[in-house]
Amino acid sequence: LMHKIPSAQALLRMQASGERACTAFLDCDLDRVYGHRDPLEFLVHDLSHIEKFVANGMYQQQVGFFAFLRSSCAARHAEVWSDFGHGWRLAWNYVTSDMNASVCHLAATFAAQLMVAVSKKILGVVEDDEEWKDMKADVYPRGKMGPLRVMLAERNLLEQFEVAFVTEVDMVLADHCSRADFAKEVACDPVDLAGRCLGMPFDEWTAPSRAQFLQSFGRLCSDQFQQVDGMFLTAHFHRHGLRVLAGGLEQ
Repeated sequence: LMHKIPSAQALLRMQASGERACTAFLDCDLDRVYGHRDPLEFLVHDLSHIEKFVANGMYQQQVGFFAFLRSSCAARHAEVWSDFGHGWRLAWNYVTSDMNASVCHLAATFAAQLMVAVSKKILGVVEDDEEWKDMKADVYPRGKMGPLRVMLAERNLLEQFEVAFVTEVDMVLADHCSRADFAKEVACDPVDLAGRCLGMPFDEWTAPSRAQFLQSFGRLCSDQFQQVDGMFLTAHFHRHGLRVLAGGLEQ
């Protein structure tokens, strides 16, 4: 319980260690607005996030994903991605501090927003500072790749964009894989495997090998993403979260 709004960086640190803040303002007028919420709405909003953080057995997988963002992505964000513009800054704050959901939703949102940011960087899109400067982290930046992909193709920049995006993703995944624990590869029918795991506790889901994890992560935001890919990502980050919570990883 806090009486101030923690920074996005502080919230990422908390969630990567299994905690979540709840802010209750005690010394201000209830009519005062924070972003687009008054203090009471802000409290209810935070309580809702806490519920989503632990609901439906998704606590461990979220801890695992936030640990990935903190350990493998935050440094790259500080060094490189922070120059991608205000839209990316808002997207990063949103994913790291104001989003609680299944790991597939978290990962897909992260990948989609990074894709938009990289494409804008390649295109040289300059965002209006006035449009973004007062935005809060709880306002979702709804960037769409469709029009940007058309612009990239028209300027013969599509291949450059794809190489740049894959390079960024591969870099943070390589760092993550150096910290993560992987299972031996399972030779099986993907549809049968996914069908058998559904309805079972996440502890019993089949964990992927390193190659299977990387393939599934790489299919995010594409029409190649299958049910088994979601199962592999969920099982992997669930196990990763368990290791974090058990103190088996430095964050």
